[in-house]
Amino acid sequence: MLKKYIIFACAASISLSSLVFAGDMAFGPVRDLKTRLMNLTSLHNGILKVEKIYHFCQSNVYSLSSSVFGNDLGDKNQDRPTIFLNFNGVLNNNNSDLSVLYIVEPENLQNVKYIVDATNGEIVLCTTCVYSPECLKFLKSSFNKHEIPLWIDTTLPKRDVDKADEISDFINEKREGKIKNFVIIDDLELEKFGENRDFMDGHFVYVNRAFGLTKKDAMKAIDILNK
Repeated sequence: MLKKYIIFACAASISLSSLVFAGDMAFGPVRDLKTRLMNLTSLHNGILKVEKIYHFCQSNVYSLSSSVFGNDLGDKNQDRPTIFLNFNGVLNNNNSDLSVLYIVEPENLQNVKYIVDATNGEIVLCTTCVYSPECLKFLKSSFNKHEIPLWIDTTLPKRDVDKADEISDFINEKREGKIKNFVIIDDLELEKFGENRDFMDGHFVYVNRAFGLTKKDAMKAIDILNK
């Protein structure tokens, strides 16, 4: 049983990056990540050398997710369409009880399932939630409850990089341009930002956070993925 969680947030700007960790976890692989991190970290006048922390988090965020969930994460398949999915404002809405740290709305989640079932798409999370073990565990539980396959990967949010560029980097660098079809679902108007936003033409579904992901939004995503 978990006693405490490693809680860490990785800021994208190296000058602002920081790490907070406390206690120990029952998961051996995560303890190993913590040990490796401590070996990388040194102190100088009480300030962590954040550049090493930044690169550590960049290379190990998926390892953390996999360690927390074991082998439960979805299987990668280059032939399946990819759903880049945000969390807040998509899986919940303005009527949600935001006093709760993490919350999803059943109707919004059911619309995610509608997309996956109709397209056999695989999910890639695009949210700062990927840096929080607690949030990832919450999302896993929510996905399982609604019988939604778990995400197969995550992008790496960076404070100094627009999300559109973050996703473009994922497609071109991490997946080496092998993603054949994709849709981006977000409550931010991403098509208006980022140096490489042109790649989003015909691949973006804007979600009004007042309602979260609606059936109409889901149908638009399905049309994009089934082209």
